[in-house]
Amino acid sequence: MNNSPGLRIGELQGIPVLLVEAREGRAAVSLFGGQILSYAPAGFDDLLWVSRTTTRPPKAIRGGVPICWPWFAKQGVPPESQQHGIARTAPWTLTRSAIDVNGNVEITLAPNEDSFPAARVEQTVSVGRALRQVLTTTALRPYSLTQAFHTYFRVGDAERIGIEGLDGLTYLDKPSDFSRRVQTEMFRLDGECDRIYLDTQGDFAIHDPVLSRRIRIRAKGSRSLVVWNPNAERIKTFADIPPDGWRSYLCLEVANAGTDTVNLGPGASHRIEQALSAESIR
Repeated sequence: MNNSPGLRIGELQGIPVLLVEAREGRAAVSLFGGQILSYAPAGFDDLLWVSRTTTRPPKAIRGGVPICWPWFAKQGVPPESQQHGIARTAPWTLTRSAIDVNGNVEITLAPNEDSFPAARVEQTVSVGRALRQVLTTTALRPYSLTQAFHTYFRVGDAERIGIEGLDGLTYLDKPSDFSRRVQTEMFRLDGECDRIYLDTQGDFAIHDPVLSRRIRIRAKGSRSLVVWNPNAERIKTFADIPPDGWRSYLCLEVANAGTDTVNLGPGASHRIEQALSAESIR
């Protein structure tokens, strides 16, 4: 760390983190779970949300970008399995850091190999005008997985934002027993939302008139997108989110989930990627 330009040790809400300072952006990354907890491009406030009442390690951190791996929710695993896999509560190690010619800081993280006997996973994070996050899985034997970047985006008021890029897509609606529905207009939050959008491609955006910004999300290696917000009633079941916390965030999760599973042969690899950026709106 002493010889790592653009990096220093710090804390966020009492949680130890790597503070990443690039020419056009800054971020905070916890080695617990390899979890990005903060990202602010130059000229903008934080794009990510962390609950002010979150639990601390060794329990999962509520907010930022939890890594759901090697399964999403409890898809394809026994019901007693840990929610959203084991990567988000595993210790990760910084294995590499560098600054490119544009002043972006890139770091690579990996968990202890003994924790994952069937596959290897590595995360690369690039911080600058955009935040680029890549998760690479390499199978050691035939292996199937689901996964997600469970990103908590900070918003001015969850009921006033719109999501661009979902119109016309089919989704599985968890509150109605995973019934199939079609998005027929721009997404607006109206009550509890827990959906897996299917056959997704490319770009999405959160239009936020309260914070006067648009957050753009570019996805690769993914054919599903999860949208989640518990709203006013369901939020009461979460001890690590304050009662009014649901208004301050919306989860848009670049994922391989639902019908979108990844099947790998021995030695094969898969990359899932997201890039986040922001622009001002009037």
